[in-house]
Amino acid sequence: MRILFDHQIFLQEYGGISRYIRSLSTSMIENGLCDVEFSAYLHKCRYFSDLSQGCYLPGFGVSALDRFCQRGKVNWLLNAINERKTLRVLEHKKIDVMHATDHNVDYLASSRRKVPLVLTVHDLIPELYPECFPDIQTRLAVRKRSIEQANHIICISDSTMKDLLKIYSVPESKVTMIHHGDPEYLKPGRENQALIPLRGRYLLYVGDRKNSYKNFWPMMDALDDFMQNHDVHLVCTGSRFSPKELQRVGRFSWNTRVHATPLSDAELFAAYANAMCLLLPSLYEGFGFPLLEAMKAGCSILSSNGSCLPEIAREGALYFNPIDFSGFAVALQSVIEKNDEYQDAKKMQLDVLSNYSWKITAQLTASVYRDLQELR
Repeated sequence: MRILFDHQIFLQEYGGISRYIRSLSTSMIENGLCDVEFSAYLHKCRYFSDLSQGCYLPGFGVSALDRFCQRGKVNWLLNAINERKTLRVLEHKKIDVMHATDHNVDYLASSRRKVPLVLTVHDLIPELYPECFPDIQTRLAVRKRSIEQANHIICISDSTMKDLLKIYSVPESKVTMIHHGDPEYLKPGRENQALIPLRGRYLLYVGDRKNSYKNFWPMMDALDDFMQNHDVHLVCTGSRFSPKELQRVGRFSWNTRVHATPLSDAELFAAYANAMCLLLPSLYEGFGFPLLEAMKAGCSILSSNGSCLPEIAREGALYFNPIDFSGFAVALQSVIEKNDEYQDAKKMQLDVLSNYSWKITAQLTASVYRDLQELR
């Protein structure tokens, strides 16, 4: 059985979806589940810098091209080239199933050879939080068409699957829930120099801050009393604070103890391992990968009880309501005191993490492919 992963997500340099495709396809190959083909002739994805089937563009100066041209125009051109490559692969090679790596399959209308199409839905954020997307009408129209055209859909959590079934009225027989595997990329490595003086004295926030569903700024308000009464820091990974963010942080009396620090994969493990706990206040997540990252590094977790997060972290986290932050102050105090509730959740983390395996994810996904192949 030969599977084609199309080109779409390969113009993403970093990101959860491209990491998912890398981990899934690698596990399929290593476990002999199926042969894998990629149609990303030109790509920027750092997780696939060793891909022999295409050209990894940063090595050829495309980053400089992005700086001098509008990145959107460059990506449009690269995507057009890759679409033609995908259509040629479908026409000239024996492909049993195609797995679309993103939610735009309109280009397949011109394909002269039809193969079963699998789509992974990672979340329903555009549908539930349309204010985060300036091009929302176009985005939703494209997504609706891809969901209709897919022969089978994989959702990465029960919560995401329930949202999909509710919003799009998809037949349940067309959908399979398959969790992600463990964060195998996260390994002990070097420590970020800026965090060394803060060891054991900081709360950790991982992820985007600008989108409303991440709930970052309401979390900052909810932290105010705690931060005023405890000499701890808040470390945010990702981009550094923008001038507007610095202005918002500046209104807190504890603003000098808030830091935004970009981290590499090699530094991320140490950031988790030396934190007092991870804060995950999201109103909505499709899976919540920082939960597994924290567990792997032995970092305690204070998580929202919204969407899929209790499904993923199970007994390995302390929870609070992300709407009114009820339970948040109590959970923070548990971290300070290291009480029984805190200790019990931390002891459960390795047991919870053992439920997530890319081998199992790959086996279940290959089963979806086989079922589609047999129906042809």
